[in-house]
This record gives sequence, structure tokens and C-alpha cells, in this order.
Amino acid sequence: MDQWLERTRRRNDNAMLRMNLFFGAMGLTLAWTIATLIKTEIFWKKRNSPTRSADVNAGGAISEVQSRDEHLVARTSKRGLHFLPYPAREVEVNFRKETVTFRGFKFITSFIGNKPLRELILPFTDILGGRIWANHGQFSLYLRTTAGKVTIPDTVQPFQPVAAVLLDAAEVNRKNPTAFAAALAREPQIRTPWYGWLILALALAAVAGLAAILWNLPTK
Repeated sequence: MDQWLERTRRRNDNAMLRMNLFFGAMGLTLAWTIATLIKTEIFWKKRNSPTRSADVNAGGAISEVQSRDEHLVARTSKRGLHFLPYPAREVEVNFRKETVTFRGFKFITSFIGNKPLRELILPFTDILGGRIWANHGQFSLYLRTTAGKVTIPDTVQPFQPVAAVLLDAAEVNRKNPTAFAAALAREPQIRTPWYGWLILALALAAVAGLAAILWNLPTK
């Protein structure tokens, strides 16, 4: 009996140790992820600061692409999109007119209710900034404009020259701080309603509850 009790105690201690190591590894991974996200957000906050000066090479990407063609058109495939009330997503850059035409894109101007637009034409001066996100090998350009935020995925091809031109246009706009500040003042500001915060609180409570349940599971 004593030997059986000792083996049971050791087995329980080993199980508890494994669980503690597991949760410890999860905690370290979470802490590292949060630290990386914070570091990235600090970088982009400085990058998108309205007082930051334009890059020394601002305008270079536009000149390079423009030298090859007066127009730059990037679009998604229309296959499987015939049921949509708008055409396949398309970005058309007109270098002569210095305009960008978006077709089939959703511009975020409010917490809910944003719908894809059939067509929206913006001058280069209405492009405020952006950043490229990578997720499991897929890239997206999150662009800020005076018409709201818009996401351009890498399924819009060719993606790289379009992203380079749009980001470069935002840099060129910084060369005129007065006009750039006026454009920033026209950027839609999204307010999170009370139910948005409620959804976030419920999600955090659910995660905390699940963690508590896992922590208190009996070990054999």
C-alpha cells in the first residue's frame, strides 16, 4: 500500500510539473508575442506621426513605375465573383492625373455598416499613409485615406508595384506639411460604440474563464 501511494504521489507530482511547464511555456510565448506587438506598434506610431518628415527618397517609387507606363492597373480574378453586385476588386493608378481609382473595395468609415463601393477616385494628395501586414505568407496593404481605411490584399495583382506607389504617394504628401495636415483633418475618425466594448469584455472574460477551467482540471 505504501509503495502504491508513493507511486501515485509521484505520478501526480509529475503530471502537475508537466502542466506547470506547459502553462509556463504558454505564458512566455504570450509575453514574447505581446512584447513584439508593442514594439511593432511603437514603430508604426512613430512612422505615421503627422510631424514626421518625408523620406529622402520620397517620389522614387512613383517615378520608377511611371517610367514604364502612364497607367498601372491591378485587379483580382473575376472567377467565382459573378454573384457580387460589384466587379472584381481593382486599383487603377493614373500617373498623368495623379489619381487612384478603387473599384469593389470597402472603405472603413464607421464601426459597422461599411459596404464595398463600385468606384471611388482619390487624388494622390488624399493618401495619408499605410503599412504592409504579413499573415501566414499572405500580404495586405492597410491604406489610410481621406475616404477612410481600405485593405488591399496581395490577391490584387500586381501587388508590389501598387503598394509601392501608394505608400510613396503618402511620403510625397509629407513634403507639404500644411496641405498634409489639412488632409489628415479630413480623415474619418471611427468611434467604438458601447456594444463594441461589451463584445471585447465578453471575449476577455471567456478567455479568462477557459484558462481557469484548464488550470483547475484534476490530474490523475
